[in-house]
Amino acid sequence: MARVTVWCEPDSSVVVAFFAITPTQIALDGISRSARGGYLSPIPGYLIVKLALAKSMTGRGFGGELLLDALETISAAANAGSGRLVVVDFIDDRAYEFYKHHGFTPIGETLRLFARIPDVTASIAAGRYGPKSCEEIS
Repeated sequence: MARVTVWCEPDSSVVVAFFAITPTQIALDGISRSARGGYLSPIPGYLIVKLALAKSMTGRGFGGELLLDALETISAAANAGSGRLVVVDFIDDRAYEFYKHHGFTPIGETLRLFARIPDVTASIAAGRYGPKSCEEIS
């Protein structure tokens, strides 16, 4: 079971993008000790099952916006419930580079990458509100 979010053209029902996410358990193999966050058994997290744009939307920065939308949804779910990591399974080198560019880390020699939810949440906040200086925090 996955939650699917669909983007449509303005004033239309034509689908131009979508993503699907689902809760998952992530095996410890290939995950650094710091990313595990003290878990000694499978780590609770979220899998981005699918992230897709219509060809007419590619090359214009919408992929990053779609990923941000998915990560905001995951961050909200994790903060309300639980979850430590976000994982994606890349299908080709282009997808691998896309996710690496957006801060995901490979898991060993698998076709899976991960990001820590606390890092995702901090990146979303910085993107929305700008980075905080030490003076502003204290």
